Amino acid sequence: MFKQKEILLLFSIVLAGFCFRLFLVLDLPIWIDEAFTLNHIQLSFLELVSGKFDATHPFGYYLFLKLWSLISSNLFWLRSSTLIFYLLNSFLFYKLAVLVKQKNLTYFLLILYALSGYFIVFDWQARMYTGVLTLILASWYSLKTRKIFLFSIINICGLYFDYAFLWYLIPLTFWLFYQVLKQPQQKKIDLINVISAWLIFAFWLPTLLTTYKNGIEAISWSARFATPNFFLPYFLGSHTNILITILFLFFSLFGIFLSFALEKKFAQFFILAGLVSGLLAFLSSFIWGSIFHVRNLQIIALMFLIVLAVNLEELWNKNQKYVVLIFLLIYFFNFLLIIQAHYLFPNLLLLKFQ
Repeated sequence: MFKQKEILLLFSIVLAGFCFRLFLVLDLPIWIDEAFTLNHIQLSFLELVSGKFDATHPFGYYLFLKLWSLISSNLFWLRSSTLIFYLLNSFLFYKLAVLVKQKNLTYFLLILYALSGYFIVFDWQARMYTGVLTLILASWYSLKTRKIFLFSIINICGLYFDYAFLWYLIPLTFWLFYQVLKQPQQKKIDLINVISAWLIFAFWLPTLLTTYKNGIEAISWSARFATPNFFLPYFLGSHTNILITILFLFFSLFGIFLSFALEKKFAQFFILAGLVSGLLAFLSSFIWGSIFHVRNLQIIALMFLIVLAVNLEELWNKNQKYVVLIFLLIYFFNFLLIIQAHYLFPNLLLLKFQ
């Protein structure tokens, strides 16, 4: 599908994003949540699996990082696992675009991810958020390529890795139920696999119920940020820049329209997943406490990234190349602003939104 020069260009895009993240990995000091992670992986394996020492996350990521730390507990080494997740995410974006046979979409997915003002906040930390995105993309790719056993394993790992995976699997379960009604023979196996993952996750339910109250109290601070004027710029990656937020939102909304008008089924699921999960998390916060957390709802940021890519691809195909290039220039400028905020005020974005 891609010629050698095109592969080189794709690699250069990923490499540029990697270099920015490596700069942050090497330059930024440890911050409070990472310090918590480092303390957590000092626990024994049994203590980790018990889930009693962190009420806001399951044990999966900590177990992974403890195994990773057997080689070295140096902060750079621990953060390097996140850099590997970034590379895996880039590869999965590439594979997903190839799967739908849309060459230009590949470029835009990789550019938008490499220069994302949302994902850059996580893609250098020794925390679980970049790995969750890896599991989401891997789950969807294994489903679409009919690797059903792998699909099952990834879903189980995702549920135990971090609660953020729930916001992908909940709408996926609803979507598969709907697909079974349309195509019962073809989709039944997919739904059975997802239900099996939920049943295996049910073993964690007693721990979840006993730690739930403490978990809600631990993230109660996030309630004051559950307003559109905060979370929309955050998910879009524009943060405090109002004009760029308006631009990104306009392009995203048009991307949503194009995804349905042009029947971009790859984008349609993630649009529905982002909207359903966002609405569920927002409404549930009024019943069970604040669970609308901008870090855990990565599925919404992923939705925005995909619909932006769809919009840019269509504009490019319609020979609106100058519009696309101007947008990407602004997108890159916004990314540099976020990098600068990390560099000059290393705890600003992190402590404010922890």
